[in-house]
Amino acid sequence: MPSDQRLQRLLETYEHAVQTLRDAIALLNNGAPVTFRLPSFNGNGNGRLGHGGDRTSATYRQAARLDKKRREITATYVQTAIADAKDAKPKRKSKKRFTDRLQAQRTVSAKLLDQFDHDDPKRSKDIRGQTRGIGSLLRRGYLAKKGGGYVRTDKPFSINPNA
Repeated sequence: MPSDQRLQRLLETYEHAVQTLRDAIALLNNGAPVTFRLPSFNGNGNGRLGHGGDRTSATYRQAARLDKKRREITATYVQTAIADAKDAKPKRKSKKRFTDRLQAQRTVSAKLLDQFDHDDPKRSKDIRGQTRGIGSLLRRGYLAKKGGGYVRTDKPFSINPNA
């Protein structure tokens, strides 16, 4: 297709879009005809609105004033927040407390570890009580796989690390 035909189709498309915009504006103005310039497109799809003496340009100016005021308020808020953050004392990290719940969990793990030897591997079905903690003890290095079972490593296990 030659380039002049492409340009002709493009022109028809934009003329249709402009007519649609004119009709929409006329509906918004209660059927009054459009008396101001529509945006002029500069290739990037953005343009400037005409500044006639009608209702639309007054609305545009009012929106611009409100937007400027909003930006000023936002900038003031941000500056205040930054100043407050600089003046605030840094928060201390709370010390980790050893709770009763944690002690109960560690007691269960200690009982589970007591059932393993350093030399003789034990399978999980030979263990009394809950065996669901074996995986976490294995990952943390308290148990090691040996043969068909698990053996106790030399890593010390403390029920209360804060004591």
